[in-house]
Amino acid sequence: MTGASSGIGRATARALASRGFHVLVSCRRASDARAVSAEIVALVGDDARATAMPGMDLAELKEINATAEACASEKLNLNLRVVACCAGVMACEHRVVGSGKDARETDAAVNAIGTSRLISAILHSRSEKRYHHREHLRVVCVGSFTHRAVTREEFVEWLDRTDATSSSTATTSTTRPPTAFTPAGAYACSKLAATMRAFVTHASWSPSACSVSVVVADPGLVDTRINREWPPSLRRFYVFVARLLGLLSSPSQGADAVLHACFVPPSALGDVAGYVYGANGARVRPSTLATDDAKLRDRVCAMTFAPPPSGGYAAW
Repeated sequence: MTGASSGIGRATARALASRGFHVLVSCRRASDARAVSAEIVALVGDDARATAMPGMDLAELKEINATAEACASEKLNLNLRVVACCAGVMACEHRVVGSGKDARETDAAVNAIGTSRLISAILHSRSEKRYHHREHLRVVCVGSFTHRAVTREEFVEWLDRTDATSSSTATTSTTRPPTAFTPAGAYACSKLAATMRAFVTHASWSPSACSVSVVVADPGLVDTRINREWPPSLRRFYVFVARLLGLLSSPSQGADAVLHACFVPPSALGDVAGYVYGANGARVRPSTLATDDAKLRDRVCAMTFAPPPSGGYAAW
C-alpha cells in the first residue's frame, strides 16, 4: 500500500487490515510507515496484520527496486494478493526531482513514472518466481476524473516537457516557468499517463497467462492532503464550495472506490483493465485518449520504463 501515511491510502490500509489482510505499509518516510502500522495493529488487535516497509520515495528508482525486492523476500514469505498504489501529489510549484535521465517534474515522477516502475518491478520479481505463492494478483492504481479534460495537444506538450526535463540536470528551483502547465493541468496529465500505463500493464500481464489484473480506482473529489501545497485561503475556498455542492467525499469514502477495485472479479475484466468510479464502484470507461491512441501509449511506456537492476531483480 503506497501513500499510506494519510488520506485514501491510510483509510484503505486500515480497511484491508480489518478484512483480514496483512498490509505492507509504504510511505515516503519510514517513520510514517511505522506510525500507521502501529495504528493498524491497535485497530485490529493483531500485530500480524501490518508491516512497516522502509521509506520509499517514488522519485527514486533505487528505493523503488528495494521495495519490490522486500516484497519478494523469503523472510516475509508473502502470498501477495493486492498492490494498491495510492501515493500522489499535486505540486503547486515547479520542482524537478531525480537527476540525469531520471530527472522529472514532481507530478510526473510520482503520479506516473514512479508508480509504474514500482508495479513493473514487483511484477518482474514475481515472474522470477521469488514468491512462494502464485495466486491471482490485483494491481490497483488511483486515478482521477481530471484526466478526461486533457486534450491530445495538451498531453503531447506535457510529454515533450517531461522528456525535455530528463535531458537536463535536476534543479531545486521552485519558480514555475511562465509557459509551464498550471498545477491542475500537470496533475491531470500525470493521471492520464498513469491510466494509460495501467491499461498497458493489464494487457501485458494478461490475467489468463500470468494471473495478474489491473484496475484503476477513481475516487472523485476527496478531502485529502494532496492539495496541501495550495495557499490556505484557496484550499479553504475549494473545500467550502465542494462540500456545498455535495461533491467532496471523505478519505474513507475514497477508500471505498479502492476497495471496489481490489475485489472486481478477474473474470469481469478479460483482456481490458477495469476502471471504477466513486464509493459505489461504478464501472465506467476512461477517456478514449487513455485507451485508443497507440502512438501516445508508446511514448508513455517509454517514459515510464526502467531497466531492471544488474543481474535482474533477484540479484538486487
